[in-house]
Amino acid sequence: MFIEKSVSPSLPKVSVCIMTYNQCHYIEATVRSVLAQCGEGRDFELEILIGDDHSTDGSSEVLAALQAQYPSKVVWIRQPSNLGGHRNMRSLLQRATGNYIAHLDGDDYWLPEKLMRQLRALEASPLSVACYTNALVVDEANRFVGLFTNRQAGRLTFAYLAERGNFLNFSSTLYRAQVKELILAQNQPMIDYEIHLLMANQADLCFLNEPLVCYRWMSATSTLRHHFEDFSILYAQALERRLIGTSASIRSQAVSLYILTTLMKRRDWLFHRGFWRRVGALTTSLRLARVGLIWPMLHIGCLGLRRCLLNALTRMLSRTETSNVMFPRL
Repeated sequence: MFIEKSVSPSLPKVSVCIMTYNQCHYIEATVRSVLAQCGEGRDFELEILIGDDHSTDGSSEVLAALQAQYPSKVVWIRQPSNLGGHRNMRSLLQRATGNYIAHLDGDDYWLPEKLMRQLRALEASPLSVACYTNALVVDEANRFVGLFTNRQAGRLTFAYLAERGNFLNFSSTLYRAQVKELILAQNQPMIDYEIHLLMANQADLCFLNEPLVCYRWMSATSTLRHHFEDFSILYAQALERRLIGTSASIRSQAVSLYILTTLMKRRDWLFHRGFWRRVGALTTSLRLARVGLIWPMLHIGCLGLRRCLLNALTRMLSRTETSNVMFPRL
């Protein structure tokens, strides 16, 4: 049985923002994975803010019971109506009082050393504004599917992130509290990739290649699964807003990657007029000639093919299965 510990007032506080909507099958495990973090009460203090976006499936009852069990740590905020992901996140950030802020989706969960490892990484890298980790990808029954991404550099710059797409897992995010106001200043809806770019434009990001998060692949409430069109629109808007002032090579690479990764997920969009209109508007806004995207797209395609061939060769020589990588950085 979990017993609440007394906390020294001198410890740094981590505000964990959990957004949830109709995730009654997962939300208790999600919250308990935060409560079980190594070093809590010794190295850091926890504040767990849960934005319940007017759930109707029994999630609210689960959260009410958790708040009653851990009143000094769990703050359950049941929204009066369904706000949507962005407004729900903003409401949590406005309440966060920690020195650091972490995000966790309501169907994902953390491994026990996640926060401790990240806090140590940020302490060792005082000029970095945030820290991310790799993640294990699991299905709805907690069966292992693959790794979230492949091996990354330990420090990520804005250019590195812009040129390689969205390979960072949002549930692994931990950043210094001063970034909060920068995020709250953005009134428009944003996908997680835009938040990553926004922070990387302020300072470098740390990355831990060890998977310290479990990411739920294509769950019943997955945005990628049920709202891919909205995701694609917000992705294009993120590039349009965050790539202004960057070099032509960065802009070309980022837009080419957007096109290819979208078509890899939705091959039927090869003839999707809305998608190509979006690409046309994006290239016009970023002052890119469409013919200038041919070489970056060929280059990215060759890198992807090379990775597939290397994985196949590794499997053949080792006679063992290699882990799938769901969001590789090419």
